[in-house]
Amino acid sequence: MKTGLDSFNNPADIGPLYPFVGTEVILVVIGVIVWLAWHYLQTRQESTEDDEGVQKFHEVGKDRVLFHGGTARIAREDELHGHTEQGAPHQMD
Repeated sequence: MKTGLDSFNNPADIGPLYPFVGTEVILVVIGVIVWLAWHYLQTRQESTEDDEGVQKFHEVGKDRVLFHGGTARIAREDELHGHTEQGAPHQMD
């Protein structure tokens, strides 16, 4: 395979050696638009998840939501009062 270049070519006469020459500005604009759209959509999704979390917090109460350190599992009533299913005291970490 030959490139048509050798060590005797003048570098100023060669020009750019990458694809899509002349589309740099368009590609940057498209990239910025996609990047901003991603941030907008991500913020909307996270806001929805935060609102659902706040709603769940108000539904079940602070003690149950914070019982297991941020896991998705909500504590049962007997676990809140320090007892497990077998009746033995529950040790909190």
